[in-house]
Amino acid sequence: MPYHEMISGSLASPVVQDGIRDLPLVGAILDICNPIYLNRRNRKSRSDTVHEINNRVNVEQPYPQVAIFPEGTCSNAQALLTFKIGAFIPRVPVQPVCISLNCWNTISWARFGPSLGWVVFFTLAQLRIQLSFNYLPVESPLENEDPFSFAERVRAKLAKLLD
Repeated sequence: MPYHEMISGSLASPVVQDGIRDLPLVGAILDICNPIYLNRRNRKSRSDTVHEINNRVNVEQPYPQVAIFPEGTCSNAQALLTFKIGAFIPRVPVQPVCISLNCWNTISWARFGPSLGWVVFFTLAQLRIQLSFNYLPVESPLENEDPFSFAERVRAKLAKLLD
């Protein structure tokens, strides 16, 4: 089995902005995971993404999981944004995971904050970057529950964990 297949078979396929593929090194590494690229400005790309998520979670694939950040973007870490419903349309169980930073938050960069150069500098200046991954119980859609309600129920559980 080729090396990239051994690695990618154990990783989740992420849903990412299409601009990420153009980043040196990051784009090449990401391609190993067989990502689903999304162009937020293109309505057709959004529906194609939902269709591809549905295909991957309902058909036997070499990539058994899809990793989605349902907020769709980084925020100021003061509140949980409303989730995009694309992850919840297939009506399959989801594994909520809460990622917490125990360091300077230079990970969620916003274009109106410091320049990307300063963010990289502050990130590299830290002696340690500690992330905590909190796995909540798998959530399944309730019978006759629409994707909006399913997304909000999962979001509320994550918000409670984050206080």
